[in-house]
Amino acid sequence: LQRVFNRHSIIDKLFILNFTWYQRKRNYRALLHKIHQAQDSIWITSAYFVPDQRILTALRKAAKRKVDVRLLLTHVSDVPITTLVAATFYGLLYKSGVKIYEYMPSMLHAKSLIIDEWFCVGSTNLNSRSLFYDYEIDVNIQSEAAKTLLKRQFLQDLQESRQINWGDIKHQAFLKRVLGHILLSIRNII
Repeated sequence: LQRVFNRHSIIDKLFILNFTWYQRKRNYRALLHKIHQAQDSIWITSAYFVPDQRILTALRKAAKRKVDVRLLLTHVSDVPITTLVAATFYGLLYKSGVKIYEYMPSMLHAKSLIIDEWFCVGSTNLNSRSLFYDYEIDVNIQSEAAKTLLKRQFLQDLQESRQINWGDIKHQAFLKRVLGHILLSIRNII
């Protein structure tokens, strides 16, 4: 594992590709490592948020150790089952201190990661398909000007979003909750 995280790590490359199974596995481990090592903030924008157990646990642990974890997700999706499944995680995440926002003006299709001073944008969602099956490409943002713009855009998008609170989670329609949990069992295909 040390070889994955040395100064020539995939995380440090300008373009992050996943064209082989080995590359996907390396990228996944590098992402988990970044989340585990976060000290200040983890800001995620994801159109399709269906994390596996390891990412879910890493995000919850980060929030519990007082890292500012914010998720910017879509309220309306072109793949509606993903919003149902994403909502199944809201309770656990909220109780751990993760702040969850749903973008309201339109469908959100952006994908970005801001973990402390590491910034990345591209096509990868936090779901099994993106992480392990689909071909994706991401860009490791290195310029300070671009980092400032990405951070500003994230905060601006939060202004146009609705922050999820415990009342929202608690009063979610029973049928919607049940359907979300049923669909969760097929998370690898969404």
